[in-house]
Formats: sequence, C-alpha cells, structure tokens
Amino acid sequence: MKKSKFRFLILALPLGLFLLFKSYTTPSLELNDFKTVSGKVKSFAFSRSKWSGDKFTIKIAEAKKDFVIEEELLFIFKKEGFEKTIKKGGQIELKVPKAISNDEETVNVYEVKTNQKIYLSLQESLDRKKAAIRTFFWGGLIFISFGVLRIIYLVWKK
Repeated sequence: MKKSKFRFLILALPLGLFLLFKSYTTPSLELNDFKTVSGKVKSFAFSRSKWSGDKFTIKIAEAKKDFVIEEELLFIFKKEGFEKTIKKGGQIELKVPKAISNDEETVNVYEVKTNQKIYLSLQESLDRKKAAIRTFFWGGLIFISFGVLRIIYLVWKK
C-alpha cells in the first residue's frame, strides 16, 4: 500500500485520541468550587498573543497574583462596559476556583462584578466551559470514527 493512503490515519487517530483525552482530563467545575476575591483595581489590560491566545488581565491592589479572563470566556465578557466604568481604585469582586496553588502566577477568573453590574457571569462561564468539553469529546469521537472507517475501507478494498 502507498503511504498516501495512511496520511489520514496518521492525522485522524492521534488527533481523535488527544481530543478524547482532553475531554476526560479537563476538570469539571461546579458553582460551589469557587471563592470570591474582592479588592481595589490596581490595573487591567487586554493582550493579544499568537501563541497563548488573547486574555484580559486584572490586577488587584490587595493580591499578589494576576487575575486572567481566558480567551474562550472573552466572548461573553462585557469588556467595553468594564473599561468605561471601572477606574483605578474601584472596588471589584471576582469569582476564582477554590483550589489555587501557591506557585501559580495567574488565576483564571470566571465572574467579574461590582455592586451595580455583572461583567462576566459565573453561570455563563461554566456553561461555556462545559460546551468546550463536549466539543472535545464529540470531535474526538468523530476523528476516531473516521479513522476506523478508513481502516475498514482499506482492508475491505484489498
């Protein structure tokens, strides 16, 4: 058999296995897995990165760590409203996972709010994360299925 017949298998099966592995190893978060961190805003910035993805970083005066809104949650984050209304020294509340290790430089944020407004909702963030896990799972199954079908086709054609 020619190598060109196996190119799809070389790509599809490992990619499918990786996606399935990612869907099973990504931790599932629930509403009670979070704690509230509040303080005065020291600074915030949006950054674009080709390799690590876009992110929005918030620094709080009382905390040593940086708080980051990941790229997949930026779609539901009300960034423009946040930048217009929140000023340096303004009070803010963030929901972050309870299980944070001391060696982490940044902490992922799942909810951003002030007394008046919610800029990123915890429930929407969790729904988005769960949808991403489902996408990894189904994508993995599809790639593995196509790989297996390709193997069956190549063996049957022989």
